Amino acid sequence: ILGSGTAGIVQTAAALTNGQLLIGSTGLAPVAAEITAGTGISIANGAGSITISSSSAENIVTKVFADSPYTALLTDFTILVNCAGGAVTVNLPAASARTGKIYAVKKIDSTANAVTIEGAGAETLDGMLNKTLSTQYSSLMIQSDGSNWHVL
Repeated sequence: ILGSGTAGIVQTAAALTNGQLLIGSTGLAPVAAEITAGTGISIANGAGSITISSSSAENIVTKVFADSPYTALLTDFTILVNCAGGAVTVNLPAASARTGKIYAVKKIDSTANAVTIEGAGAETLDGMLNKTLSTQYSSLMIQSDGSNWHVL
């Protein structure tokens, strides 16, 4: 039952389907609608319930010389790099395609071979075209602002 509160007008809403809610709109009667899922979000509508969850996994991946150059994926979060076979380059995707995305890159071997992390094209990492990890267990956490990457 819906009421305006001032004019005393009362009306009933039609039965809603699974997952629908009454959504208000300024100056108009509420309408039955479903929540819309954004990127990386899934919505499951059930009888008397709505379940909202993240549908994107944040994976830990290990990369070696044979994988170089490796371009980080949307589903990557931690990129462990073993340079025992040689230097490894990790290419970041375009920052504009990953606004807000965070990557953690860590060198896990004890060799002198380095991990080079490169921005896409002219994109930078804290103003530089690339960053290098040269000692075992050194790491960088970086985040996109939609234009470039920033070391956190």
